[in-house]
Amino acid sequence: MIDDAAAHRFEAQFTLWHKEIEKREARLLTPERAPRFAAVLHVDELRVLLATARARFEALQANPTGPQDLLTVQFELAWKELAAAIGRRMPRP
Repeated sequence: MIDDAAAHRFEAQFTLWHKEIEKREARLLTPERAPRFAAVLHVDELRVLLATARARFEALQANPTGPQDLLTVQFELAWKELAAAIGRRMPRP
């Protein structure tokens, strides 16, 4: 089970990552030209990974008394995938 302090840290990090994704998406919205496909895919991937990690976190939080081994592993994997994807540079828009 995740304690309250850890849950708040995860929520804060989700908020930071969401803002970073919005910032990258804003870079795509230039009126001069259409964005490159690779950059659009990058932002879409980040959105999917964020939604997946948040859903895994919510599932873990919703089941505080049941077996959590699988839920914990799924959340940790989703968290690490998202962190790695956020750490990669966005392709040139």
